[in-house]
Amino acid sequence: MTDLPDILHNIADHTQTLFRLLAEESTAPEVVERLKQHMLLEEQENTARLQQLHSTQPQPLTQKLLDHSFFIQKMMKEEAMSLELKRELLDHFMEEHVEWAAELPPAAHQGYPSSQKESTIESKSSQWTVGPLWPQGG
Repeated sequence: MTDLPDILHNIADHTQTLFRLLAEESTAPEVVERLKQHMLLEEQENTARLQQLHSTQPQPLTQKLLDHSFFIQKMMKEEAMSLELKRELLDHFMEEHVEWAAELPPAAHQGYPSSQKESTIESKSSQWTVGPLWPQGG
């Protein structure tokens, strides 16, 4: 279960960033594409880790996170989904991520920064996630 909080945190970051990217029209296309490719690679890694966790300890949360990772990857790779539907799904995912993080035992949050603006690099040397790439509330 030790990987689950890290995976949840990473998927939540990607959800927030993708939601913001969909709203930002002024971001340079090459920056958007490079960021999507970076997040896509990490989501593929998240999926592999979740599949491993789910095969050894199946639970509803791991299945739901597998679904979130799947849809996030689809949103980044394909244009078949409308922008409105993407935003609606991402908003729903963000709500669920907050609920799920609150349900994890306190020990699972050990080493996480007290605010999303703080870096986890100092407390988790194996993690490069630094929280949302966009300022909160803006």
